Amino acid sequence: MSARRAALIQALRDVVAGGDITHELLAAAVPDPRLLDPAEKAAWSALSHWADDADIRAQFPRHKDLQLKTLAEMARRLET
Repeated sequence: MSARRAALIQALRDVVAGGDITHELLAAAVPDPRLLDPAEKAAWSALSHWADDADIRAQFPRHKDLQLKTLAEMARRLET
């Protein structure tokens, strides 16, 4: 498993477990997302949206729940 994939999996797990991610943390974990394979790019994009959507999640708890389910599924896919 590549270091980029491992970093994405860890970031996904952290968010699903109640943590958070910022664009700065995501950039530190994956400095060049152009090098990611399609599944990794989808996970990176979902994490980027998470970093952007704090106000939406606060206003719409269902949106948060759907995002968390998506992130958990992406972590499972990347782990296999």
